[in-house]
Amino acid sequence: MLVISTAYEFLSLITFTLGLCIATLAAFKSFTRISPLSNRVEPIYIAILALTVSLWSFMPIFRNNMALSSLWQWISLLVLVISISWYTIFVCNRIMPLESKYRRILWVAVILLVIAYGGLLITSGDNLFWNLSALLAAGLILAVDAALLLITAYRIKNTLYKLAAFSLAALAVSYTGGLWQPSTYWHIISLAGLIIYVIMMSLAALNNSYMRSMEYMNQKVEEVRQELAAQNENIEDVVITLARTIDAKDKYTEGHIERVSQYAVFLGERLGLSDRSLETLRIGALIHDLGKVGIDLNILNKPGELTAEEFEQIRLHPILGQQICSPLKSLQEVSDIIRYHHEKLDGSGYPDGLKGDQISLHVRIVAIADIFDALTTERAYRRALTVEEALNIMKAEAAQGKLDSYLLTEFEALLYDLGVAS
Repeated sequence: MLVISTAYEFLSLITFTLGLCIATLAAFKSFTRISPLSNRVEPIYIAILALTVSLWSFMPIFRNNMALSSLWQWISLLVLVISISWYTIFVCNRIMPLESKYRRILWVAVILLVIAYGGLLITSGDNLFWNLSALLAAGLILAVDAALLLITAYRIKNTLYKLAAFSLAALAVSYTGGLWQPSTYWHIISLAGLIIYVIMMSLAALNNSYMRSMEYMNQKVEEVRQELAAQNENIEDVVITLARTIDAKDKYTEGHIERVSQYAVFLGERLGLSDRSLETLRIGALIHDLGKVGIDLNILNKPGELTAEEFEQIRLHPILGQQICSPLKSLQEVSDIIRYHHEKLDGSGYPDGLKGDQISLHVRIVAIADIFDALTTERAYRRALTVEEALNIMKAEAAQGKLDSYLLTEFEALLYDLGVAS
């Protein structure tokens, strides 16, 4: 039956239980976290460290309840010191390269520890000289670990690592202090230091693992975003190429969509629109006549006046264009431009007869650019109008409430700034 008779044994039991709990949680985290295997190393190290802490604190609890030799107690201390040093060096070396002077001190301490434990093995752990040598070596190693961790903590300004370093220092002092004045007091200090060290390093590891997992997830999200953006860009390129191909088939409208796009973007810049709005204008203007792919070329290129049936076919191209783009999410923002660029503010346009505020700013801008370029370029049924003639016609439509008079005024000023009008 397990009997707890002293405060030291009670604290050892708490340390033993805490170590098992932390080891279990760390192992669970390492195998359930969504991250690459490299990000799971630290939780695994924490699990190993916590298990060695439990092993070491196990000895004081059961030494009065079980026949455990002093050699086994020394072995548990050796495993504990190696585990602490291994993990501390892993953490520090990941943040900054381990300096050569610390390496030399650690090697001296390790050699001393190996020699001391060799003597303990020979004497079955009962020789005073080798006991003192082992305690001195363990204390020296822990002191170097504490110094290394403290320097690292101050460089990166990490409070958890600072507290862990101070707890390691307390642990080192407890072993060296026990050399001069053996007392249960030093054992309690060592347990307290060990508890604080394990808790602080576990919290730091949890935080580090979380941050790296977030970075990993953000990286994956960014990769997916870039992949989708590339796919959308490819889709846009195909659609724009198709629109340009349609534009090029008609010698009278060749270059029309490019000019409309330029006029629309220039006017948008003059109005102080955002980069996103300017991009919407650019893409929307380039594909605003995409629906003409479904219109008979004989109708599009007819030199004379269109019949009523032929004009009805022409009036379908905004609807056809929107239908072509509707499955493409990347082109949803420009779908209104495609469908409504022939609408008028007074409701006399097509295909839906929208009025006033039902027509967005983007659509109004592209409509003005589209009408101006159509009037100033040669068509099969008429000559190209001069800039002044085209503006006069557009001003008349604005006076009738068909076009946005403010946008037309800004557009006229833009033409003068560009040197198109004089």
